[in-house]
Amino acid sequence: MTTKLFGYTVSAPKRMIKQIKKDRQDKRCCINWFNFSIGNIFYTDNGDYQASMVDHENKTIWFNHPYMKVID
Repeated sequence: MTTKLFGYTVSAPKRMIKQIKKDRQDKRCCINWFNFSIGNIFYTDNGDYQASMVDHENKTIWFNHPYMKVID
């Protein structure tokens, strides 16, 4: 699933996107995607997700479950 969240295009499993959209309803919530690098973990209530590709120039970030894919 792909969507715009906090200024970035985020591609991630549907459950992660759903959690972030829920969290976004809290006005105090902000995610600084520009701090993420390949291999960093994003923790949610419904699982952990690993940044598998990060392109800060184009404000795009991709996540997968850490156990799904090896990061080189």
